[in-house]
Amino acid sequence: PQVAELVRHCLQGEVSSLTTDLIQAQTQGNPLFIKELVNSLHASNDLYQDKDSLWQPSQKIVDALHKANCLTKGPGEQWRLVENTPQRVANLGLPDSIQTLIQIKLSQLPESLLTTLQTASVIGQRVEFDLLAAAHPAQPDPTPLLKQLIQLQELDFIHQEKLKEALVYQFKHSLINEVIYASLSKEQARQFHQTVAKALERRQPEAIELLAYHYSRGGIQNKILTFLDQAAVEAQRKFANETALGYYTEALAVEERWAWRRNQVRTLHILGRREEEKLSLQALGANLETPTFQVGLLWGQYYEAVGDYPKAQEAIELALADSRDKEDLIGEARSLSYLGLIARRQGNYKQARAWYKQALARFKEIPSLTESEARQLTRVLNGLGAVYSQQGDFEQARKFHTEALTLSHQHGNRAGEAQACNDLGVIAFYQRRLGEALTYQQQ
Repeated sequence: PQVAELVRHCLQGEVSSLTTDLIQAQTQGNPLFIKELVNSLHASNDLYQDKDSLWQPSQKIVDALHKANCLTKGPGEQWRLVENTPQRVANLGLPDSIQTLIQIKLSQLPESLLTTLQTASVIGQRVEFDLLAAAHPAQPDPTPLLKQLIQLQELDFIHQEKLKEALVYQFKHSLINEVIYASLSKEQARQFHQTVAKALERRQPEAIELLAYHYSRGGIQNKILTFLDQAAVEAQRKFANETALGYYTEALAVEERWAWRRNQVRTLHILGRREEEKLSLQALGANLETPTFQVGLLWGQYYEAVGDYPKAQEAIELALADSRDKEDLIGEARSLSYLGLIARRQGNYKQARAWYKQALARFKEIPSLTESEARQLTRVLNGLGAVYSQQGDFEQARKFHTEALTLSHQHGNRAGEAQACNDLGVIAFYQRRLGEALTYQQQ
């Protein structure tokens, strides 16, 4: 019934049972395929209206179905397809997929319309008129380009969005976009991506991820590296770590840079992909430009995460020695903080407290903390609080967690706030201050 209704809608009239059977068998009920096939059959005169105004298959199709023994008489002596007729059994010469139908439609377009569609397919599913005009290889004036887009709407390739602030079009179906894009040769796709990237950079320089995508596929190396780097940083800012990892991996495939490899390691660490993290760490260590501090610190984080605390301590001590040699106060504080964490993981609370207090002392020497440094200090404060809590000194624990909470709030560190609230809630629970514990947990 749904197929018949859709066919009636496409043809604006009643259809015979044989027409419905034929469309159903050929399309398997795919709505987009139904619409495109009906339009194609109508355009080629393979559907016609009989004296009763019913849309029927052409005599050529009926003869082919007879020859293949695919027809039988149904109620009212109407021709029907034999039940369970295999799809395309009669070799009718009809398109066998929606992709084939779209390709046929494309082959019938004049070059100007095809170029407009190809440019749009590279831009994406949603196409702003101004960007299309700027990226179009022929650089057409707005009026003829608008006329082309009206034609493409009439041909059911695209439709216009109902927006007041901008002129925007969409492909009628993502499959149409995909088929058009797939029809491009590698060289055509590369050139289209270049023109789109350049137009996009002029119009929307803030569209970093789109620029990275188009320049990457356009093969302009200096632009690829610039925008992949920016896109990765932007993705990390949004906590889209899988996306960021993809950008760093793509950039490293073009050029090996220790900072990108470091960021790849950090992202893999966050995602918990330890085997890949280890391989990336090995590549980072093989790069002679990588600072010793970074190698030591990141291996220390890896070994701590996999529970190999002796190797973790050895790696962090390497980072600590390097930071002291270079009088790097921040590096020293970070190393001491991680040594405190490693000791705490092993239940050595006395040593953990000593490392944390040394880290705290170094941070106190810094006159003005950056956001990143404030996050590191928050970890130290929460770490100290956890050590005191595990030793049963809840008042000291409360002091450090409260300081961590205040610092996190000042610097917009939501993760630090959450950790401090959780730890303060646990302390309140152990001290039987249940209302306070609930408040912290809710925060």
